[in-house]
Amino acid sequence: MKKLIKVICVMIIITGISYSQTINISSPKGSDIWYKGKTNDIKWTISGNMNNFVKIRLFTKDGRQKLLAITDKTPNNGSFPWTIPFTFASDEYIVRVKTIDNNVFADSNKFRISEESAPPPASPSRDRFKAKALNVNPIAKSGPTSIRPTPSNAPDLVITSFRQDPPNPQKSEHWRFEVSVKNIGNVNAFFPKGFNTIGHNAKGTLVGKTENRDITIPPGQTQKFVQYSGINKVGTFPVTFKVDPGNIVNESNEMNNKKSGNFTITKPNGGADLVITKITTDIPRTTQGFYVHITVNNKGLGFNPIQGQQLWIKTIKGNPIFSFKGLLNVKPGESRTVKCWVVNPPAGSISWEVKVDPDNLLSEANENNNVKVLHLTVK
Repeated sequence: MKKLIKVICVMIIITGISYSQTINISSPKGSDIWYKGKTNDIKWTISGNMNNFVKIRLFTKDGRQKLLAITDKTPNNGSFPWTIPFTFASDEYIVRVKTIDNNVFADSNKFRISEESAPPPASPSRDRFKAKALNVNPIAKSGPTSIRPTPSNAPDLVITSFRQDPPNPQKSEHWRFEVSVKNIGNVNAFFPKGFNTIGHNAKGTLVGKTENRDITIPPGQTQKFVQYSGINKVGTFPVTFKVDPGNIVNESNEMNNKKSGNFTITKPNGGADLVITKITTDIPRTTQGFYVHITVNNKGLGFNPIQGQQLWIKTIKGNPIFSFKGLLNVKPGESRTVKCWVVNPPAGSISWEVKVDPDNLLSEANENNNVKVLHLTVK
């Protein structure tokens, strides 16, 4: 009987603690309609001692499926401004506010996300007057007279600069664009996971940068993005970058998202020249397998590291029996040795062809000295 009483007391104490920590969401309310592109404040109150930070999520109206991480961490101060993305269907949803230690959470009432009604058609001159008076930018949606509201209390993304990394790379050299984006508005710019943040157009090819995580750019802050180009020819080429190419973020100015310029790819500086200088094997060489050690020297003046198939060992008239795929960095005048395990070679006297850069991915000063033949006996 004493044990039973102790258990009941503990249960009562624990229950009292859990109910002393609560979150109550006051906005959005059940009657609210929040419009895409508008910024609304998610509001809540707390009681009891709890973590000083919360995360906020958007769920389906039944609360079973998470649709969006609105923020992964924000102060537990009762308010968070959220700009509704244009990507969600007009429907009912709920917001969940949860402490980052996952101990306390609350769901809002069901509220509605909806499109804002477009104004009636009017003449082009009248539309321009309305756009100026309402502080909106004319953007075609269903027709030339449709407009999308762009309030002054909104983010504003501009590309401040872009550069090649490294500058003026050589042909076949591994390089990338680094693009800097600044939010000159007064509200957070939010990109949900899976949407393009940056698009670029070079020689007629549009390439998007799809993010695998949520990205928020606060007012006054700069975010750097990496882009890769499919062009690998010598020359100077025009390029145009655009931030938010899918128009996910509703900005105060939608007309300053682009930046154009040129980029250059140069000829190899004398070119790399990879030569196999030495091949050794472990002793004994048995049919169970053994190691082959291949030394590659760069006798050229260039340095062009590339990712891909770099080395193979193959029979003279057959298929490769070993292939090294990786980043074979060999600077001018330097050597690198690759250790290869050959599995179950045949017994007897055999001849193998060892070749560096077999797919000719690297632009070399001499393309005719990449092969060395290995003769050996396996017991």
